[in-house]
Amino acid sequence: MTTDTELVQKTNTRVWVLVIDHKHGTTVTAHPSRAAADGAVHDHCDEWWDHEFGAETRPADDELVSRYWEKMSERGEEWHVIEECVVR
Repeated sequence: MTTDTELVQKTNTRVWVLVIDHKHGTTVTAHPSRAAADGAVHDHCDEWWDHEFGAETRPADDELVSRYWEKMSERGEEWHVIEECVVR
């Protein structure tokens, strides 16, 4: 019987690791694709926009992520990175 760990080791599975550093700590998640990691970034921005900047300033959905990080960068409060990694 092959364990999940052995299967991952045999296939050299690629994952995309998302790190979001924010004022409440650091969130680290792994995703099966870049698109999934990008989706998680969008979800973070969508969840926190109204709290951080107010609903009345919310941009169009296609600009949400870039505007969120632009505004957070100005504050120096949050950053994120997505790295492709091979699980061995």
